[in-house]
Amino acid sequence: MAASPADRIGGPGGAGGAIGPGGAGGASDPGGADDDLGSATAEIVVLLPTVMLLVLAVLQFALVGLASHALTLAVADAGATARAAGGSLSSAGEVVRHDLRALGGELVRQLNVSTAETADGTVTVSARGTVPALLPFLELPVAASSVGPLQEFRASG
Repeated sequence: MAASPADRIGGPGGAGGAIGPGGAGGASDPGGADDDLGSATAEIVVLLPTVMLLVLAVLQFALVGLASHALTLAVADAGATARAAGGSLSSAGEVVRHDLRALGGELVRQLNVSTAETADGTVTVSARGTVPALLPFLELPVAASSVGPLQEFRASG
């Protein structure tokens, strides 16, 4: 005797969980819940690492954004210090390191600061470094530069 559609979904009243005429839902129940036994485990095995990788990627790029912002602020401050009247190029590197420690701690690694002054009175402060990797195959660089004229007193007239 073939089971009616109402019997397959749980009996004449349609309430899920009731045992229909096919018994306890074993091999004689072709549309029963036994068809997808173990599918939740397979879905978790596939989806969980993917979701974790996506979360780590979002966190990694958030670190890159934060490090880039902190480095830009530190280089801008060092550029202003180097260009100020009485400022020196040698102090710019220390200003960048100090500001980065204050803003981001160890957020920028392998920091390399360079300064230059051209003949026309332009001062350039540049810095580059890397961001700590959350994902082992990524080493993301960050860089910033500040360029401006040397500030000098010029008498009018």
